[in-house]
Amino acid sequence: MLIVTGTMQVPETEVEAMKLAANEVARATRHEEGCIEYAFWQDIDNPAKFRVYEEWRDLDCLKAHGKSAHMAVYREKLEGMGAFGRDINLFDPGPITKL
Repeated sequence: MLIVTGTMQVPETEVEAMKLAANEVARATRHEEGCIEYAFWQDIDNPAKFRVYEEWRDLDCLKAHGKSAHMAVYREKLEGMGAFGRDINLFDPGPITKL
């Protein structure tokens, strides 16, 4: 399993547009092969800052996600909103142990 997580910000005037865009891309992505989890959270201290969290079965599924039509639309929307401060990271945690 792979984990992708990180943050991004949008101008305060674009917060509602970001919520809509995040909801749209998350709904579409959750139907992709290999997607285990895909979600966004809004920072309670800074409502213009959002966190994305993803879990993927493997790198091939993640790469296919990056090439999907809904990701292309999402990227265009982010650019149009003036998103900034994007800091996204990929983790390969190895075997998972349930606690």
